[in-house]
Amino acid sequence: MILITGGTCQDKKEFAKKEFLITDADIVSGKNVHDVKDISGYKVVSDYEYIVRHDLENGVDPETEYKALRESNPDIIIIANEVGCGIIPMEESENTFREETGSIMCIAARDADAVYKVVCGIAKKIK
Repeated sequence: MILITGGTCQDKKEFAKKEFLITDADIVSGKNVHDVKDISGYKVVSDYEYIVRHDLENGVDPETEYKALRESNPDIIIIANEVGCGIIPMEESENTFREETGSIMCIAARDADAVYKVVCGIAKKIK
């Protein structure tokens, strides 16, 4: 598994496409697909933070869902925005979302064969 992270609109998907010879057809967005079964046919899941949000809003454990994805597709490339930077949200649900997403990304980073951080379109391998 590979994890690619960084801020919003930093060309994380473009990096994945160039570095790993991925096409748009290989990528599914967490904005549109939330079920692990629907992700299994893809090489890349982008916007993973939306899957975590969907899980929390629907009473599903995000860690269990992440583990199911990892088990069903051990070669998946996960792309996620960093959500823990900036102003701490006043709404408890938003704070919970940030904490859960951060926790899942820490687990994913430990599991990953490689981790990249992309800033301004430039990727740095950090693991």
